[in-house]
Amino acid sequence: MTQDTNPAPVEYVTAQWRRGWTWLLPTFALGCGVVASGRLNGMQIVPILVAMLIVVGLWPPFWTAVAETDWAAPLSRWRAWDKGESLKPLPYAVPGSDADQLVIVLGKFRAWANEDLLPDYGAALTVALSAPTAALILSAVLGAPALELTIVALCLAQIRVLAARGNGAPNPLLRGVIHIALPLLLGVSLLRVIPVELIVVAVGFAVAHAGMVAGRAWTSNIGLAIVLAALVVTRHSVGVFGVGLLWLPQFLGQAQPTQGRGRWWLYASMFVAALTLG
Repeated sequence: MTQDTNPAPVEYVTAQWRRGWTWLLPTFALGCGVVASGRLNGMQIVPILVAMLIVVGLWPPFWTAVAETDWAAPLSRWRAWDKGESLKPLPYAVPGSDADQLVIVLGKFRAWANEDLLPDYGAALTVALSAPTAALILSAVLGAPALELTIVALCLAQIRVLAARGNGAPNPLLRGVIHIALPLLLGVSLLRVIPVELIVVAVGFAVAHAGMVAGRAWTSNIGLAIVLAALVVTRHSVGVFGVGLLWLPQFLGQAQPTQGRGRWWLYASMFVAALTLG
């Protein structure tokens, strides 16, 4: 992801929400997690709202700012950067010494940051630095499971940026984990201990979403097969029938599950699985 303009951090976040209704998927996944817990009552409305803020306003923007921003481009320009006035010399620094070279490099860094990094990447940098703190604080309020899920979300973004060497290339599978699997598990964790079958189901839907985004029918089929296998093993026959019924038309047609066409099938399958598991 490249930055053509540098909006304010709030505008940077809300622009992502407006792009393709990206807020809807994590919100729906969180709701399915609450349904799957089977213990919803009116007393949990405040924790659910806090969780919604985390899964919509913090995890996805952090993922986009860190993992899907092309940090390699400004860093490559920094390596060749040769502009900027030196800072004031350090007291008693000998010309040509390491201390003397340091103030020269810092002067160049200041010029690079002001002329290159901050104008184009300032908003993404602000989100990348501030979102983890806010997410960790709000997650700690919700409890240890929420805090652990937030740590996973933060680590996944950093792992991705290291694996891709900061080139901003999207990864549909890890994005599916951020937008579906973790919000679903967070919804469950608000009201009960997360069972193993729900972890498997959440991963399955993340894989199915990745196939839908990438236009790969076989990946989407694998994801839904994982969901069905988890429901079969745990003997949720109604869920097996419901999810299988929703999957069958797509499987038989073998059409590419594009995001616009497959979104509602995925939502329906998630809701049926959540109702069954709850």
